[in-house]
Amino acid sequence: MKKRFIGLILMFILVAQVIPFTVAGVDVELQEAIEFLISLNIITAADTGEEDVTRKDFALFLAKIHKGKPEFFMVEPANRTPFDDVNDDKYSGYYRAINYCMGNGFMYGTPESEFLPEGPISFLSAVIVFLRTFDYGEGLTSSDGFLEKGKEIGLMNGFGLSTIADNTPTAPITKNTMIAFLYNYYIISKVRCIMDIDGDDEITAADATYILRYIVGLEDSLCECHP
Repeated sequence: MKKRFIGLILMFILVAQVIPFTVAGVDVELQEAIEFLISLNIITAADTGEEDVTRKDFALFLAKIHKGKPEFFMVEPANRTPFDDVNDDKYSGYYRAINYCMGNGFMYGTPESEFLPEGPISFLSAVIVFLRTFDYGEGLTSSDGFLEKGKEIGLMNGFGLSTIADNTPTAPITKNTMIAFLYNYYIISKVRCIMDIDGDDEITAADATYILRYIVGLEDSLCECHP
């Protein structure tokens, strides 16, 4: 119960930091997520819409939000990737993100020597990748198991994500669905970070004190890993 209460406080803080805007024909919930992620330099206005997300873009968005330093992936590195179909100059802006996701065990080749940068990524595959970043993949073997775990941790809160999970989990995700995932993922990461989740499921007095200090403006960020 304590964790849920603190989580709700953090979600309120995050949403309150976003200046709402209104665009005709676009869901308000999604508008807030878009504005918030743009403010963090995770996405741009061009990254919205109903087009399918490519694997290369998924890797870039995930790397940016996981590391918490988007600018790190905006510099083209000298190191190429292990994948034959990515090592082309037109993909140089994705080298660092793809290597980051592969090196951390979040994404792999399909098959091993190919990344399929322009290929789509399914809803289920996206959930599996997000769960890997939290080390939740172990012990889960079925599609339903991954989807249920994703719901359990809040990855599918709002945006109609649970409906997609229940009806079309193998369909490619769109840019707007990716934005919804990223928004939820950021909140989950914040909660885990500030609570120092390390397996014992404890919230310390120091955690609570720090959150309160942040609320009243005595701290500049909620946690070091996601400033």
